[in-house]
Amino acid sequence: MALSQFTRFNDNANTGNLGVYLNYAGYYLHQELGFGSGADFIYKFQNITELSHKLYQNMFWQLAFTYRKYSANATYIVAPGLTYYLGDNYIKADYGISSIDGRGLGNFGSLKGSFFLTDRLRWDLGASVGQWLFDIYGFSATKENGYILYTMLNFEIIKNMYLSAGYSYGEEMPNFIKRGFNVFLTANF
Repeated sequence: MALSQFTRFNDNANTGNLGVYLNYAGYYLHQELGFGSGADFIYKFQNITELSHKLYQNMFWQLAFTYRKYSANATYIVAPGLTYYLGDNYIKADYGISSIDGRGLGNFGSLKGSFFLTDRLRWDLGASVGQWLFDIYGFSATKENGYILYTMLNFEIIKNMYLSAGYSYGEEMPNFIKRGFNVFLTANF
């Protein structure tokens, strides 16, 4: 479960998401639903579905589908990818294809690493490069190229409860810059 608040200039928006992770017969499934309210830059409804299975030894394939309904249109994203596990650490690469109602297709690539620095401290970092990462201007995919870089530290306060803090930076042509500071408190049960 996640509750978030977003601010862009003086506009605020809120989201609430509820998800579940299931592991059955060697398959991993993640299903998440979310709802948003407030400013138009946030989705009104979101559905995320991810399926993963072992491909060979420490290599897993995954297929993700994301649907987001905004005030102006809907976005569909299909993202196949691979994850390589090194014990409890992993490296993940995805290729995404996005479709926005009436505007065609865009694509992007993502790379993420997640590593334990100590038995209670995990470091995540990653990057995405491609089209419509933010879709600020409503242009065609060829005119909205950009990138996102992020890093986050996750500290286990007590068993199954985590405090996370991170920073992200992204740009999208022709002239959009996004900086994000995030703090999370999560619990696994």
